[in-house]
Amino acid sequence: MKKNYVYNNCMYMYRLIWSISKTRIALILVLSVADAINVFVTTFFFKFAIDGLTNQKPFSYFITIVGIRIGYLLIYQCIDNFFHTVVFPIYDNKIKQNISLNLYRKVSNIDLYQCEQSEFYKKYARAINEADNRAIEMLGTLRGFLSITLQAIVLLSVLAYISPITIFIALVGTGVTFWGNIMNTKKVYKYENDKREINRFIDYIKRIYYLPQYSKDIRTTIINDILSDAYTSRNTNLNEVIKKQGTIIALVAIIASWLFNFINIGLSSIYLGLKILKGFIGVGDFVSSINAISNLSGNMLMMSNIIPQFRQHALFIDDYLSIINYQSSLYDNVGKNFIKTNEPHSISIRNVSFSYPNKKGVLKNINIEIGKGQKIAFVGENGAGKSTLLKLIMRLYDPECGELYIDEIPYKEINVSNLYDSISAIYQDYQCYAFSLRDNITLINNKVNYNKIREAIIKSGLETLVNSLNNDLSISLSTEFDSEGVNLSGGQCQKVAIARSLYHNAGIIIMDEPTAALDPLAEKDLFDIIDGLAANKTLIVVSHRLSLVKNMDKIYHIKNGQVVEKGTHNELMALGGEYSHMFKVQAERYGL
Repeated sequence: MKKNYVYNNCMYMYRLIWSISKTRIALILVLSVADAINVFVTTFFFKFAIDGLTNQKPFSYFITIVGIRIGYLLIYQCIDNFFHTVVFPIYDNKIKQNISLNLYRKVSNIDLYQCEQSEFYKKYARAINEADNRAIEMLGTLRGFLSITLQAIVLLSVLAYISPITIFIALVGTGVTFWGNIMNTKKVYKYENDKREINRFIDYIKRIYYLPQYSKDIRTTIINDILSDAYTSRNTNLNEVIKKQGTIIALVAIIASWLFNFINIGLSSIYLGLKILKGFIGVGDFVSSINAISNLSGNMLMMSNIIPQFRQHALFIDDYLSIINYQSSLYDNVGKNFIKTNEPHSISIRNVSFSYPNKKGVLKNINIEIGKGQKIAFVGENGAGKSTLLKLIMRLYDPECGELYIDEIPYKEINVSNLYDSISAIYQDYQCYAFSLRDNITLINNKVNYNKIREAIIKSGLETLVNSLNNDLSISLSTEFDSEGVNLSGGQCQKVAIARSLYHNAGIIIMDEPTAALDPLAEKDLFDIIDGLAANKTLIVVSHRLSLVKNMDKIYHIKNGQVVEKGTHNELMALGGEYSHMFKVQAERYGL
């Protein structure tokens, strides 16, 4: 681990929080000072109250001491409660919002292939889950550290005045506890991570039981048996982790706590008892000292728990920084060339090969030329490399070797954001979000063009649905968070995705298996929509339904990562190769 790793990581987060809300950190200092004053008042309350009674001072003196104690306590409690109930939550929400937004904005610039790597994904998931709450936990740690430090100064001053030896006893006992907590720091981090990984899968099973897309399978198949077994086995694993790792952590903590109490409470009480018996200190001093030692011991015990927290925070901040500081091979190399986003473009794929880290030779020396406004299709069996080729065209990946061009401009020289604005993709797993129909179509929340929305609705075939909703574009496309919302069918959700593409009016349209979930009649309707969608656009379609692609300008048959056939539908049928065979098999199935 790097030198000053804990300090650097924690200071990074505190500087970030300071840049968001200086007041939040300043208020922590105010409360910490209030804590120290409260300890000072409490400690000397016992001394002056008992000395006043034993020395037979006027009862008014005693009432004054009690009044000062209660008065400050009431003020302290009012401030503390108001800050924690009203003030802090407001600032905390601001901090959580800013930190989360920083992370969310960065996520869209992380290379897709990196998110598909298991170790990076674990860090990515931890950062998303932990970032905002971890920042607030760090403020709690800072409050504890400052408060205990200031209280310790007060208590040490009291003990130094009454009996300096008790300071040494307290520090010895605290050192034992520090040792125990340091011993447990790495163990606790591993313990929490192991539990989190198991709980992620348990949460996945829980989601299956309440997400609507799984409801039919749960009721009509025996998937419930598999889920139950998986749930049981993961909980068994969780119990094993708790028993094995938790037992060791608890044992170390128990030993350290026992030694701490024996030294700090036991020895110091015996020592002070002897002093009062010999007349070196008074009853008030004895009670104040015992109270001070008890408080100091408790504070030191808390400090021994707080110090390792910084290390735990640093480990999680490392996950956050691995995302925030990620250097993308795609997005950080911003090209200087721009293309017109709403016009068709030519695309050239020249000598392109690609491999995944765990799968070599997915694409091998691909050469494809797509003219401006041309309609082309990629066909082939599952795993042939079609979807990977689409990802290269969309520049979600860069090729292992070879180059892609738009209008003879290399991809790497084109501004990435501009390239994405020029391509509209309708994925096989198209998504409808739990937002309004308007937001689902536009995917933006400002500068909405309602005329364009209406045009997209008509051309995508959504008009019947929208009319049934009384033309209410604000209705939510989910009932999960809005009882007045609607749940769309797969076909309706696909039309929303098409309307989304029409609204953005990109010059290049990509469709990945657009008919995968459609029946033949719905498929025919989609053909008509695609014809309108692709007018004056460059269209690229991946499909297993060859009836969809037979009118394309050119068809590329891909097998084992290579182009094995290319041509128009008629040319490929005349060739009598694999494409011809696949089309005839599908034609017989549909009675064509």
